[in-house]
Amino acid sequence: MRKRGFFALLLSLALLAGCGESSPGADGPDPCGTSEDIRQAALLEAASPFGENWQEKGVLAEYENGYVSMKLTLPEGWDWQLAQPRDGTSEGILFWKEGDGDCCFFLNAWPEGFGMCGTGVDFTEVELPSGGKLTEAREGDRWLILIFEGVPGSYTLRPQSGTMNGAVWDAKWRDEILTILDTAELGGDALTEAEAVERAEEVFDGSYDAAYGNFDLKTGEWTVRFYRKEQEAGRVKVDAAGDAALLP
Repeated sequence: MRKRGFFALLLSLALLAGCGESSPGADGPDPCGTSEDIRQAALLEAASPFGENWQEKGVLAEYENGYVSMKLTLPEGWDWQLAQPRDGTSEGILFWKEGDGDCCFFLNAWPEGFGMCGTGVDFTEVELPSGGKLTEAREGDRWLILIFEGVPGSYTLRPQSGTMNGAVWDAKWRDEILTILDTAELGGDALTEAEAVERAEEVFDGSYDAAYGNFDLKTGEWTVRFYRKEQEAGRVKVDAAGDAALLP
């Protein structure tokens, strides 16, 4: 999850080696990588709203409870605290920018599963530089939720403020929060959804068009559902050890 440090190193080495706007010639391709690689590395480094090497100066916030596992790096000048389970609904990490009382943010897990009504809600897919995927859900200016995709369990990020609206989120918080979430590590050592589907494919012998996994934060098990022509074609359980078995 620390791609930016790698890209900064790549850029430094390339410049020291005299690589830059070079192009393949008679002697073969440029051994230092393409100029496009270098430009993309520079763009990623410059894109951080916290400046260069901010993760090295930051603080690690982490929470573990059974199969619930989350870590993320906060920049200098941010603080955090644990949010313990309340009525079995959600738990996780509260974090905020010091000296700014407008808002704090709740990175939380939902052991009972997260669900919401989609009526009147606008959904936008977000891909982080590290490759992580989120769904940004908004209902006008009333509220917004970021939903993590493909991770072991139901995890969301929600602003905790009555004054938050879409305009404030876009202008003041969105870039910073997405940069922080790009450091998030969710699920610990549990299989990702893609890994669970791969294990399930080993025991499922039917034809299918799509497969989706649901992770149980209470048992550490994946249930992978296979679909053919939009109808469920079968289910496979993948346990915490990675062993797969067909379900009736």
